[in-house]
Amino acid sequence: MKIKIRQELKNTDKAELIKRLIESRKALAKATLDHKQFKLKNTSSLTNMRQEIAVILTTLREKELNHGKEA
Repeated sequence: MKIKIRQELKNTDKAELIKRLIESRKALAKATLDHKQFKLKNTSSLTNMRQEIAVILTTLREKELNHGKEA
């Protein structure tokens, strides 16, 4: 995942990140099902989706920890 996208995620608010996380997880579930049914051509997209979810979760956690320090 490119640095630009990670920077973009850091600048978004928590609600938008949660919405994006839900959408990414749904897309991963659909792609996993397609993979098991031999419909998915590009299997590396599964890895990319998992990495995107990990970055979103990491960003959410960083925001949570930073919010605790500010209070």
